[in-house]
Order: sequence, then structure tokens, then C-alpha cells
Amino acid sequence: MTHYSDYYFTSNLTSYTCPTFNNLQCQPPNACAREPATGKLYCCDYNDGLGNICWSITSECANNNSTRFCGTGDHTWCCLYETESCTEADNQLNICWNNELSPLGNISGQVLEDTYSSLRAEAPSATTWAFDPQSLIPATSTSTPSTTTAVTTSTLRPSSSSASLSGGAIAGIVVGVVAMVAIVLGGGVYLLKRHRRRQNPIPGSSPAELLAHRELPTGQLYEADGKAVNLPRPVQELPVSNQ
Repeated sequence: MTHYSDYYFTSNLTSYTCPTFNNLQCQPPNACAREPATGKLYCCDYNDGLGNICWSITSECANNNSTRFCGTGDHTWCCLYETESCTEADNQLNICWNNELSPLGNISGQVLEDTYSSLRAEAPSATTWAFDPQSLIPATSTSTPSTTTAVTTSTLRPSSSSASLSGGAIAGIVVGVVAMVAIVLGGGVYLLKRHRRRQNPIPGSSPAELLAHRELPTGQLYEADGKAVNLPRPVQELPVSNQ
């Protein structure tokens, strides 16, 4: 249940001001409203970052404790003692805040903008457009879950992708390790065979066997000029001397 009554949007035909506000504008989606106890008009901000304040102009200062003094030095003004407080905004003068917050903070800015546009389209020549903020709160509540669901869904998708990437990365690592092992084994076999070929040029024969079976040339050999060459006879062919 809202504390205020008679909510309405202002028009450019009235310079977007609430009555009695002089030149202080209250542009939509902010709205003018009336405080029932005093009948004073306020501009209720839909999203001011300060708690959805309803503010108004100053009241005439009185000495019967019905008003409070605000400001310092040469810049002082009065606000209603029972229902208002001095503005808490920096560098703001001659403004009073009502102690009751506005329900416009419970309505999304988009809903308020759509309501204002719809009312203005129905009566473009009007100077004000009245509305009930309580009827707009359900519209805001209905639109909120869909937004939350969309955000939740989008946050779940990366988890699935991450799992798939992890599986692929693991498979790639396994394949790489197997390939590396195969390359190392192949290189080792190649080097071993190459070493054996250097040690055994003729398959099946060792260097010692090759030297043992080498025979000295037999028969008479001749030099280039035709002279016979006497080679020493093998030891096994020398005659055994008789002593």
C-alpha cells in the first residue's frame, strides 16, 4: 500500500513541473504525487540511487516547532518537522525530502516508460496522465523471472563446452605420448642396426674369422720386368730340420 495518492506524469505543456513547483522539473518516468496528511505535492523519483525519494519545495519557516531549519550561513530554508527531512544530496538547496519512500522503486524503468508512452499516445494534448503504481508492480514481477532464467541458462552452457574441451585435450595428450614413444623406439632400433653393420661388414663373419681364413698368395710371382720374386714360404710349409 503506497503512502501517497494521485500519481501522475507531467507533460511538456507544463514544462514537466508539478503544480506549485515553479521551475523545478519532474520529468517522466518520475511522477508527481500528493501526501495525504498535508496535501503537499511531491516529485517521486523512480530510481535516484538514494532510496526512491519523494522531494518537494520548501515550506514557510514557523516558530511553533512545525518546521525545521535546513542549510547553513546565508543559504537556509525550512522543511516540515513531522514528515520531512533536509535534503542529503550534495550541493542541493531549497529541497525537502519526505520521510516516506516511493513505491516507484519497485517498478522497472521500462514498465514506467511504456506506461507513460501509452498514456501519452491515448491523450497527446493532456497536461497530465494519472496512473496507479500498485497496478504496475505485478508487471515488473512477471518480467523478472524470464530475465533470471536467461542468465542462468547462459551460465550453464560454458560448463558443457569446458568439459568437451577437457576430454579432447586429454585424448590429444595420450596420442602425443604414444607417438613420441614410437619415435624413440624406432630411433633406438635404427642406431643399434647401424652399429652392428660397422662391426660386421659381412653378414655372419666377425673380423677375427676374416683374418684367420685369409691365405697368402701361392705360385710364382714376377716383378714388372719379368724377374721372379721369392716370397717367404708359410711357416707350415718350411721343412723340419733333423738334428
